[in-house]
Amino acid sequence: MSYSLLDKVNLYISFGVCVGDFTKLSNTIDVMSPSVVEYHLSSMIVSYDEYGNDINFNEYIQVGDYTIYQSINGDLYLKNIKKDSTDDIYETGSLF
Repeated sequence: MSYSLLDKVNLYISFGVCVGDFTKLSNTIDVMSPSVVEYHLSSMIVSYDEYGNDINFNEYIQVGDYTIYQSINGDLYLKNIKKDSTDDIYETGSLF
């Protein structure tokens, strides 16, 4: 499973949160519109296809189609949960 590595310093600063305060970041994002958060997240990606072996799956923020995970060393990873969904394969469009 691959993840996108986020620029954590700029991410915390963009949301007006002290760097490293993941709980405060979560609280701030929870009251924002998902589309606004997704817009900011798209500009914070440092690299794609990271494997994030040290991700702590107990510390995450879910917003829209994305999940932000915090690693053990404090790095932030982004996962597009809709992109990896297999449900879309079996859906067909409506004719009406």
